[in-house]
Amino acid sequence: MSIIPAMLAPKIEEDNVDNPLQSLHQFSLDVAHDLRGPLAGMGLLAVVAQKHLQRGDLAATREDLQRIADQAQWSQVALDALWRLADHLERPLEPRLCSLDEVAQAAAAEAVLSVQAHFAGRRLPKLQVAPLGQAMVDRGLVHVILVNLIGNALKFNLDHEEVVVRVQRETASGETGLVLTVSDNGAGFDPGPAAHAPQPPARPDLSAPAPGHGLGLSIVRRAAQRMGGRVEVASSPGKGVQVHVILGPAA
Repeated sequence: MSIIPAMLAPKIEEDNVDNPLQSLHQFSLDVAHDLRGPLAGMGLLAVVAQKHLQRGDLAATREDLQRIADQAQWSQVALDALWRLADHLERPLEPRLCSLDEVAQAAAAEAVLSVQAHFAGRRLPKLQVAPLGQAMVDRGLVHVILVNLIGNALKFNLDHEEVVVRVQRETASGETGLVLTVSDNGAGFDPGPAAHAPQPPARPDLSAPAPGHGLGLSIVRRAAQRMGGRVEVASSPGKGVQVHVILGPAA
């Protein structure tokens, strides 16, 4: 059980739950940003594929079509994540005393399967889920949060077997609620204004990146806010990423 400093530094993101309109605006920007890339990439690749086909280069055309299929698949993944969030947000909150260990194990299994399916042949970093105990939470929303955070941590550290992704429950200085943390000791990223999120790992035969941290973190933030919580993210180059989800009073 570790203690999170009251002020995380460097901190790149902290929710403003007092301004829901601003939060919704930022969420819309993140969604548009993460979906625009793959959609624009598919359009450009379609033009390139047509030129290759006109020249009779069938091998290059097939490669272009595979890249389009990859981008379409990632867009579907992003839309599925958004649909799941919307489904939970439409329902009344259902806070119940539940086993966070069961929720975390199920979320970890889902995240691992998803990353393996989309990055076939790549090696995943180690994943450790510490005992989390019980808490009075909305089980579905916590599952959404952990799937997105674990999935992000795994896919941004592919082929780095020395990296460890950890899921743990922590005690925050000055906080009385539940704090769930997903962290890694990977490369991290620059938290400056021009580096809001790291770029996803390169995938063989892909000409454009898959949806990245922006959308995943936005989904996590919205889910946390639905439960009256917030999200804090800290990172710096060479020191990994730490995402702290701070919810209401723990059971």
